[in-house]
Order: sequence, then structure tokens, then C-alpha cells
Amino acid sequence: MEKRTVQNERLSQTALPEEKPSEATEECRRRILSEDYEDFIFPVDRLDPEMALSRIFCVEQVSDTMSVIHVGKELLPPLSVQFYNYAAIPRLYGLTDVTNMEASGILRARNQPVLSLDGAGVLIGLIDTGIDYENQAFMDPAGKTRILRIWDQTVQTGKLPEGFQYGSEYTKEEIDEAIASSDALSLVPSVDEEGHGTFLASIAAGSDLPEEEFTGAAPGAFIAMVKLKPAKEYLRQYFLIREDAVAYQESDLMMGVRYLMELKERLSMPLVLLLGVGTNWGDHAGNAPLGCMLNSAAKLIGNAVVIAAGNESNRAHHYFGNISAEGGSEYVEIRVPQNENGITMELWAEAPEVYSVQVLSPTGESTGRVVPRLNLNSVFQFTMEKTVIYVDYQLIEQESGSTVVRMRMADPTPGIWTLVVYNEQYTDGRFHIWLPMEGFVEEDTAFLRPNPDTTLTVPSSAEGPITFGADNHRQNSVYIHSGRGYTRTDRIKPDLVAPGVDIYGALPGGRFGTKSGTSVAAAHGAGAAALLLEWGILQGNYRGMRTKDIKSLMIRGAIRSRSASYPNRATGYGALDVFRIFETISL
Repeated sequence: MEKRTVQNERLSQTALPEEKPSEATEECRRRILSEDYEDFIFPVDRLDPEMALSRIFCVEQVSDTMSVIHVGKELLPPLSVQFYNYAAIPRLYGLTDVTNMEASGILRARNQPVLSLDGAGVLIGLIDTGIDYENQAFMDPAGKTRILRIWDQTVQTGKLPEGFQYGSEYTKEEIDEAIASSDALSLVPSVDEEGHGTFLASIAAGSDLPEEEFTGAAPGAFIAMVKLKPAKEYLRQYFLIREDAVAYQESDLMMGVRYLMELKERLSMPLVLLLGVGTNWGDHAGNAPLGCMLNSAAKLIGNAVVIAAGNESNRAHHYFGNISAEGGSEYVEIRVPQNENGITMELWAEAPEVYSVQVLSPTGESTGRVVPRLNLNSVFQFTMEKTVIYVDYQLIEQESGSTVVRMRMADPTPGIWTLVVYNEQYTDGRFHIWLPMEGFVEEDTAFLRPNPDTTLTVPSSAEGPITFGADNHRQNSVYIHSGRGYTRTDRIKPDLVAPGVDIYGALPGGRFGTKSGTSVAAAHGAGAAALLLEWGILQGNYRGMRTKDIKSLMIRGAIRSRSASYPNRATGYGALDVFRIFETISL
């Protein structure tokens, strides 16, 4: 208890003074939020220093190597790889969701008298849908919040976070004041409409609540929440996602990572960074801008980066092709239902493989064979139907060096579409195609001959973070939708699995309920990482601990079935067991 009291005193001293935003900051905030401005991820070394001083550009520094720029639409050509590098256009990310603590060895580690771990002094940071800060799952026994900060990107009436140009930041003191008042939302107007962030935070760091028969993995940990703002409409239209899809853009996720990293430094606390979102757009090898940023975060002492593997293995959204000889071809069939308004799919191949493509409609119309060029954008308007096909071809994608073909089908005619893939330059004939993730397309939009492997969502294929798939701890089986490895470049992922089926947790409005999915499993992993950071750094047993050390400890302690070989595509190195980690160390 003394440790937490000292920590709270230090935290209260770090509250930032309120400052009035400058005129330039307010103008930049307007551009960040406005649908009249488009957002691009830009390498710092390619950014003209005069851009930051120009009235045309609003520039946000994301990291030492990347920035986000916001530019007026009237100055820009249409989105395509003909005019922009593939990685510059922010991808859209969706939510990776829809007893357990004992199965993952967390309760035994917490209850062991010598260990007595509960995550005290560790900060668990989430980038998600927000948090119901009034829920008792996030209060200590005295009724005070364990949430140190909320950065709500959707609210513009509060104090800006230091060094940021949009959203509102709320401190622990402000949250406690709101909880004690008769009208909390008038003081801290941040809510979680989706419930996803509230649920994950409760699994990772929910309080012990005997009356609810509930506990989180690290009930002594502190919490910081970044509530993401919705993706801009121009990106939703570009990627042709469903109108009701919950979607967030990559640039806002990257800003969330920066915020949590800077908060960790200001508070001098170990940080667990938990990400429960994903996408099927990207190289599936860890080279997206967000993945690179997470790799860098994972290398720092006192950090644990934990990511969900996604829920795509049984969705029929991945196709694996293997052409046997140069000049050969393969026919890929896609079922499109009546109510599908658009599909954006990507073909990826490792250099020096080169492919051309042809799209055939259910009525027999064709784009003709699209021959590869360095940066090619082609548009096809069919004569007998309203479908428009856009083919963006990037022979050398800047971040990965691989070939990517992005194909967008607006208003596709219902029926069976055929994509013909032709080999132009042969090494092994392998290629991958991904349809959008669940929620971005209609449920019946699917490949007729899908492959369940290599279905990890981006950025869970990044090398540095700990990637969690989900298992059903009651039935000792893998969750049917849990993303499977390996990465496109055959790196072993997921790293582990944790409970993720029908898990009980907190929901907005003071309620409790169940959810399933790999983000729930990742929340278990985040809480476990908090216990290990407490043991290693705060208790002085492993002061140089970072993500790779925590991953190694988790792998060493994982439960493995005698009937399976490891690592494997479904469960990585096995099932999380925190207590067994310490048993392994003692041996």
C-alpha cells in the first residue's frame, strides 16, 4: 500500500498546467479534423523543413522517423500509387472482436506469497474505443480512479495534450472530481460508445470485485486510454468499406503510440502498450509504418508491446497462390453477395516475383490483362454493369521492397468474380491475396478456395511485439477465428495464445458481460506483462527488461500439448501460463 501512496503523490505532481492553444495550433486542429483535408504518413527525412512553416501544410511529428501531414484536398490528385507511395495513405483498422485468469496462471502468480504480484506501479496503455471511467472495475478500494490519463481524440473542448494539436486530455485528478460529482460527463465528457476499450481495460487491469465474481489480470496497475477518433470519410470511401463499419486510421493510431510513450517518460513508469485493432491491408510481414513504430517501442527498456492476432482464420479472406512455372496462371474465384457495395483487396509477392492480373465479372466482362509497371494506376468502367475497377500497381513497395497490387471494386455485380493472376517473372510462384477484414465487407464476401494460414492481421505480424492468438480454455481448443501464422515471410507468429472465448468483463454503463476474440486474449497477455514488469523492474529482479525478454519468459513458461509440435501456426509456442514462468526460472 505504501508503494501506491508514494506513486500517487508523484503522479499528482505531474499534472500539466492548462495552457491556451495558439492560433496556429487551433488552425492545425481544424485541418486534422476537417474532411476538406487529407492525411498522409511521411518520412521525416523527406519532409521539407519549410512545410512546417507553410500555411498549406499542417505537420505532426509521430516519431524520430515519421510524421503526419494534413493537406487541403483542392491541392491534391486522386488517391492512388501513381501519385503517392503505398505507405503514405493511412490504412483503416477495425476492432479485433466481436475461469480465464486461473487457466493462464495469473491468479496463482498473484496469490503466491513471495511473488504477490498485481501490477502495482505499472502503466497499461490502450489505444481503442475509450473507457467507461465511472465503472467500478477501474477504481481502487477507496473509490478513486486508477486511470491516470484519457486522451480523447474525439472531444475538442478540453485541454490539449502537451505537444499535440487535437483532442482533449483528462488527468486522474479531473477524473476523480468527475466521479465524485453529480454530473460526471459535464466535467470529463469522454464516453466509450462501442465498449471494446472498456472491456479490454477490465481484462488487463480490472479491480478485484468479489460481488461480480470478477478480477482483471493486473488489478493494481494504472491505466491510460487513448480514445481514437473515427476515420475520415474520404478514406472510408477510398477503401470502399461498409457504411456501418467501425474504422480508425493508421495516423491516429501512431499518434496514440507517441502519446503513451511520452506519458511513460513523464511518469517514469514501466509501460504495457496494448493494441486490439487490426487490418488486412498491408504486407503481413511487419513493415507498415505502425508496425515499424511498434517495433521501435518494443526495443526500449521498461516497455512491453502486446498485439492481438486478429480473428480472420475462418473468414475465407485469404488466398494463397502457387504457380508452378514462369508464364503460368491461376484463377482465383471470389463470391460477392447482393448487398456488397465495394471491395478493396491486395495481392502481395516477394521480390523478384512479378505478376499481372485480369478481372472477370460474373457477366463475362473483363479488364483485360493489366501489365505491371513501376507505379501504375488503371481504371476500368464496364459497359453492361455499373462496376468500376481500380488497379493500383506498385512494383517495389517502399517499406518492404515487395510487389503489391491493390484492386478496388466499386459497386460489384453480385455473383462469382474471377481474378486471373499471371506470372511474369518466376522464382517460386508464390503470392498472397487478402480481402478486407471482417466488418469491412459483407459476411458472405469470400474466396471460394481460401487458405486459413497467414491470416494474422496487420500489425500483429510485426517482429518486436508479443502477438496473442485466442484459445478456449474451457475446451482446451483454439478459437475458431483466431488468426494463424506464419507471417508472409515465414516469421513465427502468433507467439502465444491466451483465453479469448466467452470471457467475462466490464461494459459501459456499469454493466458486465462476455466477449470473444484475440483482443480479449491480448488483454490477458497485457496484464501478464504488467505482472512481469512489476517483478522485473520495480522489484529489481530484471532491471533491463523489455518486450523481447518478456516474450522469452512467456514462451519458456507456456503450456504445450504433447500431441502437437511447436512452434505451430495456430498457437505459436503454446498457451500463456504466468505461474509456470516462475517455476521455470526456479528450475
